[in-house]
Amino acid sequence: MGNIPHNRIPYILASATLPPSKKKGELNFYGEALNYRLIDTSHTDSALEVLVGRSLSRLSSSPSKNNSPASIGDDNSSNSNVYHVMIKIWHTHLGYERTMVSVQDSLSDILPEMKDTHNTNKKGLPSSSSKSNDSEGGPDIRIHAILQYPRCYNELFTSNSYLSSPNFPIKYTSCQEEEDALDDNTKQISGTSPLLDKENAWKRSYRALEELYHHGTIESIGISNFGPSDLEELFDLATVGPHIYQGSLRTLLSQNEMIEMLVKHGVHYQCYDVASTIMNGKDKAHGAYQKLERLGAKHNGGSSDESSYGYSPVQVVLGWLVHHRGVGVIPGTTGKYLLCGMTG
Repeated sequence: MGNIPHNRIPYILASATLPPSKKKGELNFYGEALNYRLIDTSHTDSALEVLVGRSLSRLSSSPSKNNSPASIGDDNSSNSNVYHVMIKIWHTHLGYERTMVSVQDSLSDILPEMKDTHNTNKKGLPSSSSKSNDSEGGPDIRIHAILQYPRCYNELFTSNSYLSSPNFPIKYTSCQEEEDALDDNTKQISGTSPLLDKENAWKRSYRALEELYHHGTIESIGISNFGPSDLEELFDLATVGPHIYQGSLRTLLSQNEMIEMLVKHGVHYQCYDVASTIMNGKDKAHGAYQKLERLGAKHNGGSSDESSYGYSPVQVVLGWLVHHRGVGVIPGTTGKYLLCGMTG
């Protein structure tokens, strides 16, 4: 939800998290009422996570009958009270100490009961209980955390997604400029900037995530935008996970050796740019887009109803990814009817 104006977030989340019985006209491929369970967010702007937390805190439903851990995509009716929130550690917070603070800040924003506590246990780990609301009939919120980048890249600041995002009101031009703009408290947390140790800062961050996972603070841990060489190093040092890898559709379709590496280690792949990639292809790869349109049109069941046009190109690709590749997809969120959270 990092690419939409903040004032639209409460409305979108309220619509997405309505109980299926109250939804009208929002159905999946099988004619079932949609029930969104996964919210993908980011701590690059804390107000974004605050709005997510406020929206989730307004939910109320009967407590879950099943207290066993729920995985992303679990649609068991007995776990109808479970919501999954994916948080990310931005590259400015790479390093053990900064990652711990980043996760604590995210938890404080998303879980209202932690807002005024900032408790830590004897080891300094955030002592959150994301399932505490469940006993009171509120939502059972499971937090998942990933490292968004293994290091800062100056190319990020010239990318279209960064320059066009409404949630970066201040546009930096380099990694160093962004680091210099951090508040003094963040800088004092660790004497070493991740920019001074680009090859190892993410490793210390991952160690922090492992500890948080073993402590029960977060449900699963993962990474995003890691290349093959960093992945190999990660698999050598990791004691658990990664459980999730977030990457682009292009990476999924072109980096075969890396995808095989992820499959070998049981890492669940999530695509974060499927809808935007397909829609951009409407002009840049018109022939391929037309083939997807024809393929989708074949699935109207031979109906003579002129209003039945089968599936759109985006739906065709999403269905193929989820049902044939076993890939989770985060189409992106720009409005009420394009919401994140399909997973295999």
